[in-house]
Amino acid sequence: MQPIQVFSKEWFELHQDKLLKFANSWVGRRVFRLKSNLPKGEKLVRITPESSHYHKDGDEYVAVSDFQTYVVEPALLGLADS
Repeated sequence: MQPIQVFSKEWFELHQDKLLKFANSWVGRRVFRLKSNLPKGEKLVRITPESSHYHKDGDEYVAVSDFQTYVVEPALLGLADS
């Protein structure tokens, strides 16, 4: 089994519960810059590498922010094995 790349779609799926718990906290709202994008009292229900979503009404879900995550090779950060 190959390791999961940090910030990949698979990584977000694996850590969805923890990410949502953090993002829905007051600190997480600031880190993810959700204060102005997420209506007061609403909670995120899904986070992906490109967006976050909350449940509006019925079957309607709204993307409230747009951000990008980047995968960087360890060698570019000077972290490659010697």
